[in-house]
Amino acid sequence: MIQTTTGVPMSAAVLDNYLRSLINLFFKILPLKESGERSLGTYMRSLQAELLGCNALVDAIHDDSMFLSLIAILQYLIDNPDCDVSFVRREVFRAISICNKLKEKYANGGFGSLETKDGREQAQAAYDEAASKVRKDENLKKPIIIIKSTPQASFGSLVEVLDEMQINSISKYQIDNMTKADSTMVIDYQNRHHK
Repeated sequence: MIQTTTGVPMSAAVLDNYLRSLINLFFKILPLKESGERSLGTYMRSLQAELLGCNALVDAIHDDSMFLSLIAILQYLIDNPDCDVSFVRREVFRAISICNKLKEKYANGGFGSLETKDGREQAQAAYDEAASKVRKDENLKKPIIIIKSTPQASFGSLVEVLDEMQINSISKYQIDNMTKADSTMVIDYQNRHHK
């Protein structure tokens, strides 16, 4: 999880998606410059305002010099609207390279690649710490999930649930039969939330 100044943590995937979208937002500068689009300055000021807002919102990037470089590249291009296309192209591709480096740096909550042992251990420690805070239990262990399917459930839906267990690194789960109490809760839920 990535901490924000609002106190509400953000999923690392959200930041990853945002940094991925920045690549396209920076790339868009090139065709606007090449076509002589008059709205290029407005577009770049808007993108810079968005970056400044992200910098203020996300704790992890407050002091990140790479993120500051993105803002500075935009500032230079805004202040120098007459620079030639080849210069703009070079700076846009430099900004895209920085976006890719930021994506790698902040992947998995700022712990880098899960391909390395160190990255996996740091990500696991962060997960355990966050889960401990949520439950206020210093002796926290990973949850044990009990999977119960209704008679109407298909085999495919059970396989999808098991896939989700693996995707979310939940190694302790149990498949069990529905009890009468479980069926009553499902019926009650369906009655309350039926559209």
